[in-house]
Amino acid sequence: MGCTGAGKSTCQAMAAGRKSLDVHQSYGNCMPESLRQIIRRATGNEVLEDELLAYGLGHKLSTNAPGTGQHGGTSPQNAVSLLQSFGVAAENVPAAGAPTLADLKHAVGGRKGVVTTLHTKDYWPDGGGGYHAVLVTGIELDKDGNVTAVFINDTGLGQCGMKVSAASF
Repeated sequence: MGCTGAGKSTCQAMAAGRKSLDVHQSYGNCMPESLRQIIRRATGNEVLEDELLAYGLGHKLSTNAPGTGQHGGTSPQNAVSLLQSFGVAAENVPAAGAPTLADLKHAVGGRKGVVTTLHTKDYWPDGGGGYHAVLVTGIELDKDGNVTAVFINDTGLGQCGMKVSAASF
């Protein structure tokens, strides 16, 4: 389910909008960089990484982490505002409790752009540290319709179209 090929190519194309020309985000701006992919796919607007970050910071939708050099912390509520500011209809759909794989399957099946946060210790090679936003681009199902894997674009790792087992996700 989903469109992993288009998601992967959009992720790769985002590098052209970064000063580094790399698929890695330049700051601690995983949420804005996940949103930037949706903005591009939904509207064709090729907003640059620094432009979206400056907009978020200027409108108090993103934050700087003092003393860390990290920029771009963005809450789910502010993520909705950022998307709407760039012409994308959006809503924060919190699940009752933690979102489930069934919730993701439903959203991806409904052709919704899905950004979710998860803990990097569960799937980053070095264990990472802390919560991180990623763009979900697809869901792999078994013959019975059960989710076996989730495909994501992870700008922190610089991985486009990364397959994460359902158990790790």
